[in-house]
Amino acid sequence: MKFNKKANLFILIFFTIYITILLVLFFRFESVKTGDNNYFVHDNIELIDALNKEVTSIVKMLELYDKNIRSKIFLTANFVEYALFAPANWRSFGATYPFPNLIIIAPSSVDKNMVFRNGKENNIRKLSSVIAHEIIHVLINNKYGIIRSRFLPKWKVEGYADYIANESSFDEKLGLEYFCAKKENDSPSYKYFKYRKYISYLMNEGYNFDKIINSEFDLKDLEKETRLALCLNS
Repeated sequence: MKFNKKANLFILIFFTIYITILLVLFFRFESVKTGDNNYFVHDNIELIDALNKEVTSIVKMLELYDKNIRSKIFLTANFVEYALFAPANWRSFGATYPFPNLIIIAPSSVDKNMVFRNGKENNIRKLSSVIAHEIIHVLINNKYGIIRSRFLPKWKVEGYADYIANESSFDEKLGLEYFCAKKENDSPSYKYFKYRKYISYLMNEGYNFDKIINSEFDLKDLEKETRLALCLNS
């Protein structure tokens, strides 16, 4: 475990240095400081303030929210640029690096509030929701520390981030159909959909995020309980 923690920390530091070099040496973004965050964009500068207001409206009510934590958010122009910034997450909508609260977003349309991932299915989400999702990762890192955050169960972290963002890339109606019928789907998108439903169920049961993090769950039992609550009401 000690080796794994050191290896993960090394990887984080390596990629942070790698990204910083890319930002400084190879790419030129326009910087926009608005609200609690700094945005770095190629165009649509005049629309960033409105975008950030929508992002802030999503995250400001969180128990983890801290207005003094400022993220650096880069909106990439194309899939090649995004892959250079996020080589380990090149098929995702966004990536977060803890040093120093750096968020990289896949190609997006600011005026349409949409972001696109490099994939054939489940490849469109709301831009403001994805940025909020990544900011939640920043806030979790700040709350629990970088090392501990790396080893938190994925379903808790990703489920909470999508729960607060109030969406997943997987179609809601189809997701409920699969979930309630106990159909299998191996896509990461569907897994995130289920994670969000687990968190939603626990929140409705009176949990907050800190209690979820510090509680032990049997995922099979949790899925049964979530299905029972969700599918009877759908």
